[in-house]
Amino acid sequence: SQKAIEAAEQIRREGVEAFEKAHEAQLRQDAEAERVQKELAAGMRRFTQEAEQLKAKTEKLKHELRARADREVAEMRHALDEERARLYADIEAERESRGKRAAVSPEETDRAAREIGEARRRDIAREVEGYITPAPKAPEPPASGVPSESEPAPLRWDEEMRLLLYVAISVSVVAAVVAGVVFYLG
Repeated sequence: SQKAIEAAEQIRREGVEAFEKAHEAQLRQDAEAERVQKELAAGMRRFTQEAEQLKAKTEKLKHELRARADREVAEMRHALDEERARLYADIEAERESRGKRAAVSPEETDRAAREIGEARRRDIAREVEGYITPAPKAPEPPASGVPSESEPAPLRWDEEMRLLLYVAISVSVVAAVVAGVVFYLG
């Protein structure tokens, strides 16, 4: 029985040691998991900060590039205006030296172009109005059922509808063009 008690005590000690080892392993595993979580959290914070810094740098570069492009465009426009003025002055001097009349100024050219555009818009509006307003009624055909040779044959219903469809499509295309021109010219 002493052997049984010693064996039981040995089994108990081995069980306690196994439990303590398992408990220590669990504690080490928990500590390692906590350390990994902290490292991940620190890495995420670093990543977020770097992403925000990169985003701020990107925005700053975008603003700088936009400002630089605006400056360059303004400089080019200014240079173009100066060159245009110089060329007009050269042309004017050349004409004066030859004794010809003065050149048309750009303002007059722009005004003439606007007048031409306005006249074209009025013509298109009249044309569209012609499509929209009904035509006056034709006089009654002669009482005889036979059409005269000078009159064209009356249109059939399907031809009339086809013609009406073509007119409607033409009107919509003209209206779209007019709307596009008005939108573009502003």
